[in-house]
Amino acid sequence: MRGNKRDDIIAAATRLFREEGVHATSVAQVITESGSSAGSIYHHFASKDEIVIAVADAALVQPLHGLLEVSEGVLMSPGDMFRAIVATVAGGQLQAALVVQLWAASSTDTALHDLLRGEVLDLRVRLFERVSDWLCSEGLDVGRAETVARLTVGQAMGLLTQRTLDPDFAYDLYVEEAARLLDGLASA
Repeated sequence: MRGNKRDDIIAAATRLFREEGVHATSVAQVITESGSSAGSIYHHFASKDEIVIAVADAALVQPLHGLLEVSEGVLMSPGDMFRAIVATVAGGQLQAALVVQLWAASSTDTALHDLLRGEVLDLRVRLFERVSDWLCSEGLDVGRAETVARLTVGQAMGLLTQRTLDPDFAYDLYVEEAARLLDGLASA
């Protein structure tokens, strides 16, 4: 069953951005790929920038929010939180190549940059709270929570980048070593 026209446009733009890049994709291509008319596109979106923001929201923001909501109230070590983020990527809810394309586009698109920056900050704050809770439950120093939250986000970003760019990337090894390092840092 097909979604509504707005969803069809976002899905088409997502495919194009992932494969061609944000800057290389034109509104005309989105029109063709989505089977829409120009009028339909501009009925739902005032500009290509609004399409990009909608794609970023659907492809990055919503999956991360969903992950954080599902695990709300569950005590997890930093390594387990990292594994949960990775499971979101591995499960296909986050498309690594698309996320990298969106990051690249954010270097010249202020609205996209602000959206992604805000989401990374929100993720880090939520991870900080979760790490603090876990450290308290383990009787460990909560002073490390900020650093561990930042490193958890950094490891996740590194994973997305390497998964996209390195065909020989040892995914499972990276996940386990990064999780072990995060837990070790938090417990040190």
